[in-house]
Amino acid sequence: AAFRPISESGRGISFDPESQSLKNDNKSAKGMTYQVTSVVPSNISPAQLETSDSLSLSREMRARYTQLPRDYPQNLRDIAGQIVANASNEYERALALQQWFRTKFTYDLSFRAGHSENAMETFINERRGYCEQFAATYAAFARSINLPARVAVGFTYGDLENGVYVVKGQHYHAWPEVYFEGVGWVPFEPTPSRGIPGAQSYTGVAQDQAGADEATPNASADTTAAAANGATPSVSIPTGEELEGLIPGGLGGNVDAVGLPGHHAPSVWPRRLLYGLGMLVVGAVLWAVVVPLARRRQRHNRRKAATTPSARVLVAWEEAAEAFSIAGIPPKGPETYREFAARAATATPVPGSTMRTLADDASAAQFSAEPLPAEVADRAEASVTEIEQVLSDSTPVTRKLLGQLDPRTLRKPATKRKVQEAEHPVRV
Repeated sequence: AAFRPISESGRGISFDPESQSLKNDNKSAKGMTYQVTSVVPSNISPAQLETSDSLSLSREMRARYTQLPRDYPQNLRDIAGQIVANASNEYERALALQQWFRTKFTYDLSFRAGHSENAMETFINERRGYCEQFAATYAAFARSINLPARVAVGFTYGDLENGVYVVKGQHYHAWPEVYFEGVGWVPFEPTPSRGIPGAQSYTGVAQDQAGADEATPNASADTTAAAANGATPSVSIPTGEELEGLIPGGLGGNVDAVGLPGHHAPSVWPRRLLYGLGMLVVGAVLWAVVVPLARRRQRHNRRKAATTPSARVLVAWEEAAEAFSIAGIPPKGPETYREFAARAATATPVPGSTMRTLADDASAAQFSAEPLPAEVADRAEASVTEIEQVLSDSTPVTRKLLGQLDPRTLRKPATKRKVQEAEHPVRV
């Protein structure tokens, strides 16, 4: 959504006021359409931030957004303290951190990946990296000096093409945000050669993004010149009908497919009523025959497609999650591997150590830049065998039968995509 969303409508979408973020309540965003109303905030001034602070935050929120590991290195705390030594308020400290990164570091996509504390120290020592490392290190430094901070991940504004802002993979970006009372989450830009739109008044940095030094192919000369001078192009928003011929990717003529106003799909109720009786019969067949067959087929295909240790580990995690779903404990969308493992182990006789080990292996398979050894995959598969046996012995027969016949417990195969992301991480 455009910053800052204030209301939304659509199935499966909700708004979290604390994080000021949209939340997807579905397992997948594929095919989702929704509408969002956003407001363009007035320019934030340095004077406004200088007189604002985070002292009025609740104890819970401050604890959450200033949290650091217990063994967070003292030398990193010392560096952050030296950077802000001459700052007299929270805004000046946040700005000092931003300027330190922008003036002392180099943006480098070839810098090796990593998110551990050791990787952070390497980033500090070598003073080069890409946006994820700038954002994460800024947030850690801010928290170490008691500034509530978080990392946001999303996209910059994209390229203006035929009156539509087209956002591509090259516009992927990460940036830190600091909380100020009366203002909310305020983004800063520590990454050199990047600039947040509309934030120059308080960051001192003109808007900039990946590829911004190249003229937009379909933009006018005036628009390109204005963008180069830091001005925001004046763009009128076309109607749904006008957008039909402008939508990239071959979607022209199908406005409803991308959730744009102007067209309305015909009612499906007459067709539903016509085929209602037939669907009841088909549904009975699905419950009794098709769902168990589909489950076995899916399991076979997943294992067959898992040709690397990382893929085998992620398949093992999917099978474990499916077994818990059948037992009535499905994963929740925003849960991490460790969070689901802890919840599942607490609610069942499955040993917590088994779940923790499998969760750690799955995290390594998805996020590690290095390939996993085969013994890790063997361990994950052995863990799944143990989990399935314990759940089979402890779950009531009725619950197991309903779970086996419930098509919602069929998990969509995401292993191939996840492993590709793990083995080829996006660097920005």
